[in-house]
Amino acid sequence: MNTRRMAAILTALSLFLFASLAAPDVRAATYSFTTFDAPGATGTYAYSINASGQVTGYYSDGSRNSHGFVYGNGTLTTLDAPGATSTYARSINASGQVAGSYWDGSHSHGFVYGNGTFTPLDAPGATETYAYSINASGQATGSYWDGSRVHGFVYSGGTFTPLDVPGATATYPASINASGQVAGDYYDRSGNQHGFVYSDGTFTTLNVPVGSGNRATSINDSGQVTVLAYMPTGSGRSSAYSFVYSNGTFTTLTVPDTPHATGATSINASGQVTGICGYYRGFIATPVCATPTVTIHTLATAPRGGFRITGSITQDGAPLCALVLANGQFMFTCGDPLPKGDFDLTAPPDDQGQITLFGFSAGLAPFQQTIGPSALPASVDGKGCVTPTVTPTLTAAPDGGFRITGSITLGGDPLCALVLANGQFMFTCGDPLPKGEFDLTVPLDDEGKITLFGFSAGLLPFQQTLSPASSATP
Repeated sequence: MNTRRMAAILTALSLFLFASLAAPDVRAATYSFTTFDAPGATGTYAYSINASGQVTGYYSDGSRNSHGFVYGNGTLTTLDAPGATSTYARSINASGQVAGSYWDGSHSHGFVYGNGTFTPLDAPGATETYAYSINASGQATGSYWDGSRVHGFVYSGGTFTPLDVPGATATYPASINASGQVAGDYYDRSGNQHGFVYSDGTFTTLNVPVGSGNRATSINDSGQVTVLAYMPTGSGRSSAYSFVYSNGTFTTLTVPDTPHATGATSINASGQVTGICGYYRGFIATPVCATPTVTIHTLATAPRGGFRITGSITQDGAPLCALVLANGQFMFTCGDPLPKGDFDLTAPPDDQGQITLFGFSAGLAPFQQTIGPSALPASVDGKGCVTPTVTPTLTAAPDGGFRITGSITLGGDPLCALVLANGQFMFTCGDPLPKGEFDLTVPLDDEGKITLFGFSAGLLPFQQTLSPASSATP
């Protein structure tokens, strides 16, 4: 395939899937839900879920005291800080370290718990300190009260660094991911509450297009954010609604039978969400991801040995705005020039006389099907909603670039996928490297970073931003 043609396609794909951040959309998704309660508790509040599916939070007992917990594989373990009357576990990282706060009868203190040891965290000059999140590197974030206002902080290597949204009267960081991105909420001078994401020195406000009182409660390593918003229900009351923000789209998340009281508090690398439902119960939501349905209407010979393919791309019968790609030819199905969801492409067969058809639509897993020219194939529908595992290794390359080698797998099995990094790409389908492996040499972008994507049919796209200059092997 012509390299310039493929580069144009990949540029269009990246823009289509990821540049929609400026115009967020709201859509519904499908999740499977599990609810749980701490034994004997009057209320169970789940606040964090790690990559292994372990959940941490706290529960209230009959004496109105709170106890931290770690929940995994059906077992709940209580976690109480020494000397505390109440313990509030708020975050658990991949290593099982827990961050939170505890009340000693007079003041609140942050803590990090690991290997059986509680380490208090008290910001300098603070009368109250609350730790809300801990990432894989042991960096923690939270807030503190200095007697006049609430400040955010990032704690790393024994040092507290203040983190305040410019112009805010109070800043509450809630989550920190492996890249050091922070999500949280703040109050402006008018008393309005807004969500935010902090990345590379820049604060970006994040508000759901509906509702008010926005809180960004968690950010995972792919940059997906859980957002909590409040909507008035009359009589001066409001209800809590939850969303997952990813690639410019807000996806609603509602635990069945609790439509007005779903509070999403954390999202892990697989897109699993935990939180509080019905005000007093913990929940775990596992996404069930849909692949768009592609229906081929006609497949006919065309001049010069090509084939004309017409069809439609839909979800649950509704036409989709999507990017459809067939052997290097592509078009958008957004209503111009054809009706929304319809496509009409003329594509050459590959060396094996086949055509590989892709369908990409934001918020859905990619569709892929290889077809022969002599039959009309059936549509392929969705799989479970999971993200492939990508393990990149960086080394410095000539001319200021970097060589990225690695593999893309699912459950340890190598995948045939499209791997894309800063405009360079390759397929990991077994030629020329073993299946699942990739080797790319790429330039840095204007910010000195590399954005790595992995696309495999029926799976959620993988995305990771790398800052290689300080970590690559020379």
